[in-house]
Amino acid sequence: MKKKRIFSFVFALLLLFSVPVTGMATETDPSVASGSHSMHAAVPLAGSEKLLDTAQAVIAYELNTDTLLYTWNPDMRINPTGMVKLLTALIVLERGNLDDMVTVYRSTLDTIAWGAVSAGLKAGEQVPLRDLLLCVMVASANDAAAVMAAHIAGSQKDFVVLMNERAAELGCTDSNFTNVHGLKDENQYSTARDLAIIAEAALENETFAEMFALNNFTMAATNLSAPRYFITTNYMMSDEYMNQYFDYRVTGGKPAAATSADRSMICTAQVGNSRYLLVVMSAQAEISEDGLVVTSFGNFVETKKLMNFVFNSYTVRQVVDQNQALYQYAVKNGRNDVVLQPAEDVWVLLPADYDKDAVVYHNVVDAAGLQAPIAARDKLGVLQISYGGLVLANCDLIAMNPADLQEPLTEISDRVSSTPKQLEEQWDQLLLWGGIALAGIVVLVLLIKLIVRAVKNRHVRRMQLKRARKRKRGR
Repeated sequence: MKKKRIFSFVFALLLLFSVPVTGMATETDPSVASGSHSMHAAVPLAGSEKLLDTAQAVIAYELNTDTLLYTWNPDMRINPTGMVKLLTALIVLERGNLDDMVTVYRSTLDTIAWGAVSAGLKAGEQVPLRDLLLCVMVASANDAAAVMAAHIAGSQKDFVVLMNERAAELGCTDSNFTNVHGLKDENQYSTARDLAIIAEAALENETFAEMFALNNFTMAATNLSAPRYFITTNYMMSDEYMNQYFDYRVTGGKPAAATSADRSMICTAQVGNSRYLLVVMSAQAEISEDGLVVTSFGNFVETKKLMNFVFNSYTVRQVVDQNQALYQYAVKNGRNDVVLQPAEDVWVLLPADYDKDAVVYHNVVDAAGLQAPIAARDKLGVLQISYGGLVLANCDLIAMNPADLQEPLTEISDRVSSTPKQLEEQWDQLLLWGGIALAGIVVLVLLIKLIVRAVKNRHVRRMQLKRARKRKRGR
């Protein structure tokens, strides 16, 4: 009995240590590094050397890869002028019902400075909230912005409170809004970074994105007005009014002006897989000698230069396939190893002439902490992709296969120790039935021998009788 126990224990150990344990020898970073993979990144991928001639602040942000490509004075506080309307529109979409009928009040119209861009709204006019929002997004109408704000919050003043609260929620740290339309106010300021943050959040709203891309809009007739037709003030997106600035790459936008000479622009532009959010603030326009006509819109000119730089110098590339098996690790108390794969495809922004060997991959995985059970698609680490010392993307690493819990040694030993007993029982049964079969065979052989002998004896007796009869006849 003692020998059987020793045999069972040894056999159990052999089973336990026969489980293969292999792992890829991989160097891992101890932490997830920071890089240009954020609107708040301190170091943009293309740096911050001055590229444009007159713009006071600039940002180029690639939306598909969330990469801050280029900045110039991104946190300088500047009058945001009409770009304030992007935040106004976002709050209206978040808090309002676009099917509401809104009444225009004289008290609201009186707050708009004479000569400011307007939709020509009239006191007592009833307009759908959707049409008012389109007047703001397409024609940059100041009167429509004020009417919407009063409808949503009860007053423009209370709406401004909502604007500052929402900006703070989005992470805008260098902005202060004092009105809903962007008309001049010395206490109102923002930055290229903050405006880009607001625009990115607003573009996630499908209705905003559609309106941001409209070239024109016809406002239906109201109780006090015939239909009105508006053309976008973004001349880079439409050649209906002015064709020298049209650029097919621009997919949406909002120009703004502090003065005739001080002009800004925020827009989206796309070529292939690259889609940018561009902010150009306080670019200088050229004015005729009499000061009455803008001969060159500096915001459009500077935006085109910025687009040429980003699209010619950088490209979006896929660097990780979500179906790849990347790493293999042993799992504590697991029946088998676990293989890691990326949770998704990863695309990054790289220089157009980038060196493939300079793309660096780091996996951040607590290999020693991997313990069974592990289910397929469990998150087990992070994959970092960097270039030129900057992290461009972070991607979750997930389990490609499950790693079930290995049975405890005692259970294996019990199962192994029970095997000899089962074999003994089977052997006893085999011997029993074998003995019975053998006995049957022996009996059968003996019976055959007896039959053969009886037949032979009978034959002999017959022959003897036959010979005896012949002798009697002969006598």
